[in-house]
Amino acid sequence: MAARRPSIDLLAREDFAQRSIGRLLLWILTVGRYIVIFTELIVIAGFVTRVILDRNLTHVNEDLFEQKALLASYQPVELRLRRIDQQFTMYSQIRDDQLDAYQLLDDLTRITPVDLRYEFLDITKEGLDIRAVALSPEGFASLITQLQADPKFSDLLLNSVQTGGPQDPSLQFGLTAELKSNAPKTAAKVPEEETF
Repeated sequence: MAARRPSIDLLAREDFAQRSIGRLLLWILTVGRYIVIFTELIVIAGFVTRVILDRNLTHVNEDLFEQKALLASYQPVELRLRRIDQQFTMYSQIRDDQLDAYQLLDDLTRITPVDLRYEFLDITKEGLDIRAVALSPEGFASLITQLQADPKFSDLLLNSVQTGGPQDPSLQFGLTAELKSNAPKTAAKVPEEETF
């Protein structure tokens, strides 16, 4: 008699899916397939995101390099502008600290009576020192009144007053006035050229 050959059946039996181990394997294969697909989608999304982010980073680095080069090209201009600004600030401070003698002379000319002649006039940051001759007492009184009324001057001090004698009605006098530091500043007017 012929020997029986062993038969190998690689196909599952039909009742295998009904058994608990078959159902477990079927469930694992189904869920595993979805897990593999989901994992592949996550990996692909991560790869695409990485490529996009790398490209964006490259663009940002290129832009940053260009901006650095642009800023480096403007550095000499910036240093020059800073130096000019410092010079302008120093100039403004010096200009503000200086005495506006032209304006003071203009104010003195405006308040000086016609019959008054200055013999000595000293203008400093602290004040005025005046020696003058008034041809009449009215001219003398007018100058004193105008100096007291002017907001730029304070502490008016009359140093000396001498008359010319019975024949000479003139008054020789000396006075000092302090300049107020908070006096309102007015813009100096440049005299206009006369046209003939």
